[in-house]
Amino acid sequence: MAQSAYGTLGWMCRPPFRPFVSVALVLGALSASVGAEAVVAEPSASAAAVPVVNANPTPAFAPDAPDPDIVLSGGVFYGFATGTVWGNQIGIITTTNANPSVGWHTLSGKPYGSSAFNAIPPAPWEQVNTQTSPGVYQFNGTWIMFYDAFDQAVGHYCISVATSSAVTGPYIDGSAGPLVCQASFGGSIDPQPFVDPITGTPYLIWKTNDGSSSVASSIWSQPISSNGVTLAGSPTLIFTVNQNAYPWQTTSDDPSIAYAGGSYYLFFSGNNWDGANYAVGVATCSGPLGTCTDSSTSPILSSGPGVAGPGGESVFADPSGAYWIAFHGWVPGAVGFPNSRDLYVLPLTVSGPTPVVGAAG
Repeated sequence: MAQSAYGTLGWMCRPPFRPFVSVALVLGALSASVGAEAVVAEPSASAAAVPVVNANPTPAFAPDAPDPDIVLSGGVFYGFATGTVWGNQIGIITTTNANPSVGWHTLSGKPYGSSAFNAIPPAPWEQVNTQTSPGVYQFNGTWIMFYDAFDQAVGHYCISVATSSAVTGPYIDGSAGPLVCQASFGGSIDPQPFVDPITGTPYLIWKTNDGSSSVASSIWSQPISSNGVTLAGSPTLIFTVNQNAYPWQTTSDDPSIAYAGGSYYLFFSGNNWDGANYAVGVATCSGPLGTCTDSSTSPILSSGPGVAGPGGESVFADPSGAYWIAFHGWVPGAVGFPNSRDLYVLPLTVSGPTPVVGAAG
């Protein structure tokens, strides 16, 4: 979950979190959906791999770009992020470089004017400047963006959806109210679509608790209907943080599912989003509707000498089929709002049969 550079409500309602000691642990083979297509890796001959993060990674995009979600269209990468001054509400950046760790710039080419939306706020029920956490995919030729915003009538952050004929927008939200808003669980936020490569069925993954509730943070999944926008059936609880067993799991921000080698992996960010203890964890799932079980007792991606509080992760593939992980992070020594959370993109390289998070370049 992220705080817009314009709003205040988003971060003011976040509860305090407990710090932890981070250790890099094992991670199974993985891949991720790209647009409406899921990239599937060959089954790994090894059960696990050790993620190795560059000790001093270089930001791929230095201006503030929280909760990055990267998609590929026509051989060009597009990144969506919680809005800041360069992209009000939700912003869009792009790079034509074959190496997605470099070359990023705003759509306008200027430090302003790269909003994804056609209107501010995108829908009348949303409080202005509270739109965060975009999750984008293409379905039947339409680009669809899920995101969250504060609904003053409900008193919580809730999920909405906007569509566009082009990846660059403008995205139009004609809703009269939220798509999902579980008020009894503290609201619904951080939506991310996932297309199951086995069945072709799209799902929406999200978390409950916008920070205003004492209810444990949980992750939910629900099939998306045949129009690619609305939801079908009922939501299914697939994961709940277990802070007693894993103290760093105070929350489960920015959940996303990836598939590879016959396994489903659920990634999420935990701890205080506004501090250096923010980190990324992973769970394995029996399917897009869970259940999901922790894969490690500690985060798999955490602070180091070159980046503090990594989180808001997403995994994607380039045209060659190589994997990458995108996340935001603070510059050490400049941690906490309103400092910038830069975009980092590192390759998910293969060492032997197993993908490993490695250094870019």
